[in-house]
Amino acid sequence: MGYAMDQFHTLDLALFLAGAFAAAFVTGLAGFAFAIVAAAVWLHFMAPAQATPLIIAFGLRAGRLGMEAAPRDPMETPHAVSGRRRHRRADRR
Repeated sequence: MGYAMDQFHTLDLALFLAGAFAAAFVTGLAGFAFAIVAAAVWLHFMAPAQATPLIIAFGLRAGRLGMEAAPRDPMETPHAVSGRRRHRRADRR
């Protein structure tokens, strides 16, 4: 029926965690590409039928965590071009 996980060894678990960490790190920096990075590592030792649902589930979770951590006030985000932060002044209107 499905794939048995009886041959999932310690090295496979270490590679799985390393791939998940690398994909989450790239997602945190760029905001996307979890599936690309995770698939690049996970498909070396997992069957595509096993890796596909994991990539989808972890990718959705990483995206949701990124949205929860995003600042809500646009005045708190840095300028993309200059890198300076905008500050509101109480005396300026």
